[in-house]
Amino acid sequence: MTSRPMSGIEFDVTPSVAGVLWTLDPAGDPPTMREIATKLGCDPSTVSLTADKLEESGLIVRRPHPRDGRKRTLALTDNGDLLRATLSKRLNGAPVPAGLDIEDRRRLTALLMKART
Repeated sequence: MTSRPMSGIEFDVTPSVAGVLWTLDPAGDPPTMREIATKLGCDPSTVSLTADKLEESGLIVRRPHPRDGRKRTLALTDNGDLLRATLSKRLNGAPVPAGLDIEDRRRLTALLMKART
């Protein structure tokens, strides 16, 4: 989850980390880990382990759900938002999805991440 120089492979981001980052829309309500698992089509324990890594790296924070204190939501930190925005910019600038609208690009990214795991 550290960034590398802008030549060659730019980021050391695993598919599971990228998938979780992608589901955390800074403009939306923070999702629960179960909601993230559903979106990614994976087990909630996978999201929990990935959230541990992201939290340790200072990219996300866990917060109590505003209406159900038993649940936890995930939200991007400033550093997480910056990484997500940088990854998004790189993806949106890539030639393969250039003809797709933003929602199609998100779906494509989620599918590619799912295929890699």
